[in-house]
Amino acid sequence: MDEDRAASVLQRRFRSHHSFRMHALARESQFVSMLKEKYPSINTAEHFRALRDEVRAVGVRNFYSGLEGTGITSNGKLRAYNISGKINIFAGMTQKTVSLKDMGNKQALLGDDATEFIVAGNIPENDERWEDGSEEWLGKASMAQRHKFMLVRSPAWYLFNAISIGIAGDLSAKYPHASLEEGISTLERLRAAANQYMEADGWSGNTGLFVHVYPYASVPCLHVHMVDLDVTGPTFAHLNFKNLPLDAVIDVLISERDSCVAEASRGLESGGDGDGDGPRGGSCCSWLSPSPAEANE
Repeated sequence: MDEDRAASVLQRRFRSHHSFRMHALARESQFVSMLKEKYPSINTAEHFRALRDEVRAVGVRNFYSGLEGTGITSNGKLRAYNISGKINIFAGMTQKTVSLKDMGNKQALLGDDATEFIVAGNIPENDERWEDGSEEWLGKASMAQRHKFMLVRSPAWYLFNAISIGIAGDLSAKYPHASLEEGISTLERLRAAANQYMEADGWSGNTGLFVHVYPYASVPCLHVHMVDLDVTGPTFAHLNFKNLPLDAVIDVLISERDSCVAEASRGLESGGDGDGDGPRGGSCCSWLSPSPAEANE
C-alpha cells in the first residue's frame, strides 16, 4: 500500500512538472513571437531600452520562471544541456563541461582577465566560409575573417543574455550579483578584456563588439561577438538587424542606473525612504547594488 501511495505521488508530481514545462514553453513561444513581430530589428540603444521595458512589463520574476520552466536554467544556473538533451555550447564552456579545443592556447592572450572571461571560436567550417554569401552559408558563416566570442566564466541565470544583465528586480536580494551596478561593471571589464585580446592577437585597429539580444540570440548564454571590421563577410551585413553594439548596451544600463540614483535622491529630499520608481516603474532599490543585509540573505 505504501509503495502504491508513493508511486501515485511520484506520478502526480511528474504530471504537474510536465504540465508546468508545457505551459512555460507555450508562454515563451508566444512572448518570442510578439517580440519579433514588434521589434524586427534590435541594433540600437533605443531598441534595447524598449526591449528591457517589455521584460519588466511581464515581470522579472515571471521572466526568470520562464527560463527555469523551459529548461534554459535550473536553480538559478544556466544548464549545459537543456531538458531535451541539446547542448548549450557556451554554457558548457563556462562550466568546463565542453572543451575549448583549439582555442585553449588563445586564453593566455587575455592575461589576468582569463580568470573571469573566455575566448571561444566558431565552428571551423563557419570560419572557412566567412566570404561565402550563398544561401547555404549566409547567416551561418562567420561574420568576418577574424570573428571570435567572449564569454563570462559564470553559469549565473542573469548571464542568459544582455537583456537579463542587471535586471534582477525583486530577485536582487536572492541574487545580489545580478544587480545593475554589478552588470555594468562586468560588461565594462569584458569590453576591456576583449579589446586587449584583439590587440594582442594582431587584429586591425578597426574592430567591433556586438551582442545578439533575446529573442534573436541563437545560444542562450551571454556571448559578445568580437569582429574585425576591416575583413567582414556577407554574413556581417546579413545580421546587421541584430548586431547591437556592446557600447549601446552599457550606455543603456548606465542610463538606468543614473535614473535610479536621481529618483532615490528626489525621494530622500522629499522626506521619503529613497525607494522611488526606477526606470519605467522598477523600484530603485531593486536595480542598484543590494545592501549588505540583502546580499547576505
